[in-house]
Parts: sequence; structure tokens; C-alpha cells
Amino acid sequence: MTTISTSYLVETAHVGILLNFFLWNHTGGLRLPVICYTLSILAMAITATVRWKVSGYKQVLWGVLLFVFSDSYLGINKFRISLWEADLVVMSSYMAAQGLIVFGYVKGLKNQF
Repeated sequence: MTTISTSYLVETAHVGILLNFFLWNHTGGLRLPVICYTLSILAMAITATVRWKVSGYKQVLWGVLLFVFSDSYLGINKFRISLWEADLVVMSSYMAAQGLIVFGYVKGLKNQF
């Protein structure tokens, strides 16, 4: 991938739209903050693809995608329905996501020097 593909942008937008549509009637007074947070997380997912030439790119991308999963699971559990082992799923996927992002970023830094 040499640039961010249009299909990736469209699919990322679909994720945000579907998630907010699913949560829309359940967020109450937090609707605007949920929309803003969704946009920031999806911007992170899009931005992660810009690093495609940097060593550690795959780790960062998988970490970001896992982060999107973790926050989506958290949002659905908080605002819509009680999900299976939400605390365990959210925290373990969140920690794995952060680890992958940091590992990939550090790997990219090491190859710059």
C-alpha cells in the first residue's frame, strides 16, 4: 500500500457510522462526546496506515485495530448491552493494543538511528 486506499477510508468511516448508529439512542447526554471520541479513534486508525514505510508498521496497525475493537466493545457494553466478560475482554485487548503500538513505534525508532 503506497497511500491510504479509498476503500480503507470508506470501511473505517463505516465502522464509525455503524457503531454510532447502534449506540445512538442509548448515549443520552453523552452523544456528542461519544461522536467526538469515535472520530478521534477512527482518525488514529487512518493515521496508522501512513506509517507503511516505517519498520514496525504492522505492529502499530494491529495495535490500533485492536484498540478500536477494545473501545468499541467497551462502548457497546456501557451504552447498549451487557457483553460477555467485558472487563476481561476490554482490559486484555487494550493492554495488547498498547503493547503492540509501543513495540512497533520503538522498532521504527531503532531503525532510524
